[in-house]
Amino acid sequence: MIINPDFEALYQQYLGEGHSIRISRDQFGSFTYAPKDGPILISVDPGHRGGPGHSFTVMQAWLSFENEFFLLDQWREQADVGEACSALKFAARNCRPAAVRIEFSGYGQTLARDLQKQFRSLKIDLVPPDRCSKTARLLRHIEVIQSGRVKLFESAEWREAWVSEFEQISAWRIRRPGGRLYARYGLPGPSTGLD
Repeated sequence: MIINPDFEALYQQYLGEGHSIRISRDQFGSFTYAPKDGPILISVDPGHRGGPGHSFTVMQAWLSFENEFFLLDQWREQADVGEACSALKFAARNCRPAAVRIEFSGYGQTLARDLQKQFRSLKIDLVPPDRCSKTARLLRHIEVIQSGRVKLFESAEWREAWVSEFEQISAWRIRRPGGRLYARYGLPGPSTGLD
């Protein structure tokens, strides 16, 4: 499936004329056992409302080790705030993250407050939305992806959908704008403090 290049224009995220950057599935490595020595970061892109027709809440557990990034798990649902709070507490108990980064949008503030009540010593950061386009957020991490440093859990049920989404996004015509790109597309980057 090819995404219509007018998608970003429709959502006022069009960057102008440019060239295509391709991401293929063979650029994502696999792992069955994650390294034990790296810090884990849970990254949260909160939804705004639960139910069909509304945005998804996405939570990802990342491990950074020797300049590689391991996506340990992902939770993606059109969840209400209660369901999202429960999922985040479950993830924090199971992953024992060094930090949790939550976008300060939707019900992000509620997620942070609820998580802090149960995990008082856990570092939780509310990150303001960067207002960059999806392609600008992707460009921030393109070299990490194309160099094969993003590793996905081999038997994860979400793996195929995740890789397909990246292949579809990269079908958009995009250009590299000048200056720095600030964003999060689910990958840990320099701003996480974990790499």
